[in-house]
Amino acid sequence: MVVISSVSSAQGTRLDMDARGLASVLRASVHYYNTEAEVERFCTTLASLI
Repeated sequence: MVVISSVSSAQGTRLDMDARGLASVLRASVHYYNTEAEVERFCTTLASLI
């Protein structure tokens, strides 16, 4: 399974993130070759971390 993820800080989208009270966001780059099971595994793993 490959799901590329990255963290973006508020510097990149200051107005939007400030309005939502966010300091950073996680972006998951799911692609056409990821199966539903892989996406579910990614979400389950992420949920266990937060």
